[in-house]
Amino acid sequence: MRSIRTKLTLIIVATSVLGVGLVGVSARWITHSQFNTFRLEQTRSAFIDAATAYYQRNGSWSGAEDALQREIYRILGVPGAGDHPHPPAPGAGAPPPPPGTTGDTELGGLGRLQAANGAPGSSEPSGNGDPAIQRNEPALTGNERFERRNPFALANTQGVTVIGNHRWHLGQTIPARVLARGTPVALDGTRIGTVTYDAPPELRTLERIFLHRTGQAIFYAAIAAAALALLVGVVATRFLTRPIRDLTGAIGKMRGGALEQSVPIRSQDELGEMARAFNDMSADVARGQRLREQMTADIAHDLRTPLSVLTGYLEGIRDGVLDATPETVDTMYGEARQLQHLVEDLRTLSMADAGQLRLQREAVVASDLLQTARQAFLPMAEQAGVELDVDVQDPELRLSVDPNRMRQVLANLVGNALQHSSPGGRVELAARREADTVVLSVADDGAGIPAEALPHIFERFYRADAARSEGSAGSGLGLPIARSLVEAHGGTIAAASEAGRGSVITIHVPLTPA
Repeated sequence: MRSIRTKLTLIIVATSVLGVGLVGVSARWITHSQFNTFRLEQTRSAFIDAATAYYQRNGSWSGAEDALQREIYRILGVPGAGDHPHPPAPGAGAPPPPPGTTGDTELGGLGRLQAANGAPGSSEPSGNGDPAIQRNEPALTGNERFERRNPFALANTQGVTVIGNHRWHLGQTIPARVLARGTPVALDGTRIGTVTYDAPPELRTLERIFLHRTGQAIFYAAIAAAALALLVGVVATRFLTRPIRDLTGAIGKMRGGALEQSVPIRSQDELGEMARAFNDMSADVARGQRLREQMTADIAHDLRTPLSVLTGYLEGIRDGVLDATPETVDTMYGEARQLQHLVEDLRTLSMADAGQLRLQREAVVASDLLQTARQAFLPMAEQAGVELDVDVQDPELRLSVDPNRMRQVLANLVGNALQHSSPGGRVELAARREADTVVLSVADDGAGIPAEALPHIFERFYRADAARSEGSAGSGLGLPIARSLVEAHGGTIAAASEAGRGSVITIHVPLTPA
């Protein structure tokens, strides 16, 4: 199986090569196209200028094809076309050439062109050879050879060809639809003919060499880009996959039992976020493991103490050391009730964790709910010398809750507040409406909760005062149960405290059931 590093490298290289290839093909196509366009415009403009000059000298197109062959060959860049001076036009003082002449007269250097093409008797090598000659086909006449080479056709105002090419021969009539796409030829504002073309002129040797070398340069650039992409891909993927390798190593250590792992955060991107999330998860897993171990120890401790008392009393009664007096039975009953409360608390938490807590909701008046909690703890408050008050802004404020479960929540909160209040202190139960929620709060003016303990007070079996854990009647489950019950109602619970100023536990419950 290929690693992600290999896959990323291949993707980078493939993308780079594909991009360079597309750019290369596009550049080559555009270069050829622009060269052809430039060559066409250049040669067509020169051809029109030469044809216009001929018409201006002679006043007609008579003999234009024969007279302009040399000039057209020069414009097209045919080898040997410019070796001899331009022949005088017919009627301009020079006699017409004898029939069959193939020398460098009005054929525009055709003899040299034949020599360049490998004609018999030529000592020059074959360069731009005529296809008919190379295929041993019958030799072409001078005009046929010219028309095959010439891309342009010139028609007079009647549409008759006066300079032919491979498609429109001398004397043919060019259709009007073809002429409509051609280029007008004008003299002193008067149209004297139309130029058409069927293919771009051939490129000159230097132009072909330039295009060939441009193609080679693009090819070598593509090879260099692919090599560079491979190098960049190797380096980049090594850098990109480094956080993944860190995570893989850390996960392997966690699988071996070392749950608390931390990987370096090397960037602020998605990989950095993944590393940060992993560190948080690892810390939570390790902390959860410690809490489970501590919870097991706390459960064993909380079960052992009342069981030890019960066992001691029962052994004494069995051995006749103790009498089954009402006081002895009351002590044993109290320890049994403590065990029952602990088991019930654990059952409540397990049901909350499994989402199996069933709530019997009904509309409850907030002041009645708080007054009930006050009446239940009023004797305890009077015995401790603590004032217990209720403050409700709206006496008709109602909330939809399970009254028994909510009384259980308030009992845990009020009991904790009284336990941590000093004589002469005050505990206040309050209710108010805030937007679409009902806010219930239990505030005391006791010693407060240490800042380092505040984030953990809703954890199971957590006791803020470790020194008071031994022999404490509490199981450390009151606040975790309160949180589970509030969350089952779709609400939230939070604590705020200031050393020496007391604590406030606040409950937010939606007005309507979630």
